[in-house]
Amino acid sequence: MDSSCAPAPPCPVGKGASLHWLSTRIRSAQVPVFLRVSVAQWHAQPDEVLVRCHRLFSGQLVAVRSDAQVEDQMHASRAGEFCTVLNVAPDGLAQAMDRVAQSMPGHPQDHLLVQQMVSAPRFVGVASSHRIADGAPWYCIELAHDDTAAVTGGRATGRQVAVARDSLSVAMPALGGAERAALALLSEVEGLVGPVPLEMEFALTASGSDALQAQLLQVRPLATARHWPAAQSVRLPVRLPSLEFLQQADALAQVAGDRTVLSLMSDWNPAELIGAHPRPLALSLFQALIADGVWWQARAGLGYAPVPQKNVGLLQVLQGRPFVDVRRSANSLLPARLPPSTRQVLVNHWLSWLDREPALHDKVEFQVFRTVRDFAPPGTLGHVAVPGLSPQAAAQWEAALGVLTARVMDMRPSAPLASLNAGIAALERDELAGQTASRLLQRCRHGTAAFAAIARIAFAAEAQLRSAVQRGALSPDRALALRAAARSSPTHAAHPAVAVGHLRPGTFDITQPTWSADAHREASAHGAAHRAQAFSLVPQEVRALEALAAEVGLPFGAGPWVHWVQLAASSREWGKFVFSRHLSAALEAIAVQAVAVGLDREQMSWLTLAQWRQGRAMAPAARALHWARCAEQAKAEHQWQAGLITGPVLRAQQDRYVADSLGALPNFVGTRVARGPLIVLNDQQPRPRAALHGAIVLVSQADPGFDWLFDHGIVGLMTQWGGANSHMAIRCAEFGLAAAIGCGSAVYARALSAASATIDPGTQSVWFE
Repeated sequence: MDSSCAPAPPCPVGKGASLHWLSTRIRSAQVPVFLRVSVAQWHAQPDEVLVRCHRLFSGQLVAVRSDAQVEDQMHASRAGEFCTVLNVAPDGLAQAMDRVAQSMPGHPQDHLLVQQMVSAPRFVGVASSHRIADGAPWYCIELAHDDTAAVTGGRATGRQVAVARDSLSVAMPALGGAERAALALLSEVEGLVGPVPLEMEFALTASGSDALQAQLLQVRPLATARHWPAAQSVRLPVRLPSLEFLQQADALAQVAGDRTVLSLMSDWNPAELIGAHPRPLALSLFQALIADGVWWQARAGLGYAPVPQKNVGLLQVLQGRPFVDVRRSANSLLPARLPPSTRQVLVNHWLSWLDREPALHDKVEFQVFRTVRDFAPPGTLGHVAVPGLSPQAAAQWEAALGVLTARVMDMRPSAPLASLNAGIAALERDELAGQTASRLLQRCRHGTAAFAAIARIAFAAEAQLRSAVQRGALSPDRALALRAAARSSPTHAAHPAVAVGHLRPGTFDITQPTWSADAHREASAHGAAHRAQAFSLVPQEVRALEALAAEVGLPFGAGPWVHWVQLAASSREWGKFVFSRHLSAALEAIAVQAVAVGLDREQMSWLTLAQWRQGRAMAPAARALHWARCAEQAKAEHQWQAGLITGPVLRAQQDRYVADSLGALPNFVGTRVARGPLIVLNDQQPRPRAALHGAIVLVSQADPGFDWLFDHGIVGLMTQWGGANSHMAIRCAEFGLAAAIGCGSAVYARALSAASATIDPGTQSVWFE
C-alpha cells in the first residue's frame, strides 16, 4: 500500500501532544518553540531538564504551563485550573517549574510545557469554531492588544467578532486584518483536526509593513460541546433578514435621512429595559406602551418635530431582537419647524458619524446628536461642526434649540413639567384593586406618555449639566453631588408614597417576582444610610453658570437652574415609579387569568399582547388551548432564534454574517435565570463577608484564581471585564452557571450599589434591585 495515500493519524488529545502534532502540519502559522517534559522526569533530573531548556531557548523569556493528563479532554477542559507562569527568565525557571508541577494532581502522565514567549505581539486572542455556550455555528474571535493573558484571564474588553460558519469566504473582505489572520489559522487548524469543536489561543505579530504573522499557542477541544443541543454544531447559522433597507429612504416621506442604522441600545435602550432577545409578552408590551407612537408623541408635545403619523414605530424587530431605528430617533429629536433641507443635512451627518464610530450607539444623545441648547459657545453648532450646513441654516437650528430649551426649562404652573407632574399625580391616585388588565394597560399608556416627556426634560437637564462641567462651571465631583442630591430628595412630599410591592427586576417581564415588603424595608434602610447631603452652589459656581447662561442666551439664574435640574431628575424617577405600578398590576391580572385556565406565568410570557387579547374573547377551554399552543410555538421559535449572533449595531448587509459585539453587551452564559443577593468581591473586599450560597457574585475580572467560587453554591457571576472566550466564560458554561461576562464600566458601576441582581441569559438581560 502506498503510504502517501494513507489517512493522516488523528490529532492526539492533550495540550502538548496536540501542539506537537500540529506544529509539523500547520502552514498559516508559526508554533513558538516548546519543550514537553514529564513531571516525573523534572523531579528525577531537574538539572538535565534545565540544561535542555537553556540550549533550546537561549536565555529568552518562556511560559511554563501545565499539561496534566486530565486537562483539555473532551469531557472536561479543566481550563485554568492548574498554574501557568508567564514571562519566566532563566534564573526563575526552576521555581516556575516547581510551582506548576505542584498545582497538578500527580498523575504519572502529567507533563510540564515550557513555551517560548511571543515577542512583541500586536494582538493576542482566543478563537473558537462555535459559540462555546451553546454550539451555535459561528466562528468566534476575541482579540486584545499586547497582553498575552488578556483574553483567557478575563481582562479583555468583551469585544467579540463572530462569523457565520457557512459564510467564511464572503465575510473575509469585510473583516480587519487581525480577524482575517485569526480566521485563516482557525480554518486550517479545523481542517487538520477534523470535525471536533475546538478553540485555540494565538498571538499575531508584525510581519512586513502591514502583514500579521499568526503564532499558534494552544489548541483544545470544547468540553462544553457535550451540553449543546443535539445537532447544534452542524445546522446552518440563524441569520438576520436582508438589510438592504438600511441604505434606503424611510417608508414615511416626512422622515429625513438617506439611510439608517439600527441599534439595540440607542434612545429608549430596549436591550437594557427588556433584554436583547426578550420574550414576546415583554416585547409587545414595550411596543404598545412606548415604542408604537408614544415615544415620539411625547417629544412633539415639548416642541420637537411633529409626529409623521399615528403610532409611528421606533423599533425594527429582527429575529426577535428589538433594534432601534436610529434615523427615526434622530428625526424625533429635531426642533419643530426646521426646513426639510436642514433636517436632511443634520440627520445624514449624525448617521454618518455613527457609521464611522458604531461604539457610540449607546451614547448618541450625548456625543452624536444635539437635542437641547447647552452651554456650547454660540456659533459652534453650525457648518464647522456639521459639514454642508449653511451659516443661515445653522443659526436657525441654534435659535430653534434655544426656543425649545426655554420651553422645557419653564417652571411656571402652566409649563410642560408642572402639567406632566400633575398628570402623574392623577395616575398615582388611581385605585388599582378590581381593575381589569385592559383598563390598567390603557391607564399605563397615559402614564407612559407623561413619563416619556418628563424623561426627555430630564435628559435636557443632564445634557446641560454635562455641558456645564465641560465649560468648567462645575467640577465633575460637584456634578455628582448635584445628581446624588436629586436622587435622594423626594420630589412630591405632598403625595402619599405608594407601596412598592409592585417593583420587579424586569418591569415588563411577567415571570419576574415583585419585591416583598421585607425586601423593600431592607432596601429603604440601605438607601437611608447612604442618603446624600443637600446641594447648594458656592459663589464662584453661581457666577460661572450665570455667565454661561448669558453667553448662550438662556435667561435663568443659577439657583433656579439647580432646582430645575434636580426637579427634572426626581420627577423622572417618580414618573417611572407610578407608571410601572399600573404595568405591574396589569401583569398580575394577566397571571390570574392564566391560572384560571390552568396555565402559569412562564407560558403567558411567550404570548404577544394580541394573542392574549384574542384568547380573552374565547370560552375558557378554547382560551387555554389557544394560549398554550401560541406559547409552545413562540418558545420553539425563540429557542431557534437563540442561535443567531448579532452585533448591537447594524449598518450594512454584511452584518448578516459578521457580528461585531463592539464590547457593548455582556457575554451571557447559561440557560437558567439566576437571581439572588449581589456580593461584590474586589481589592478592598477579596473575600465575602456573607455566605455565597445562593448569591450572584460581582467581580471586576475573574481569572482562574476565582475558581473557588464554584465550590460555594453561587447561582450566578457577573464581571466588569472579560469576553465570550475568557476563562470564566468557559468555566461557567461547563458548570451551567448563569453569567454575564464583560458587562463594562457603566453596568459595573450601577451594580456596585445594588443589593440583589437577576441574570437571564435567555433574554440577555441583567437587572438590579
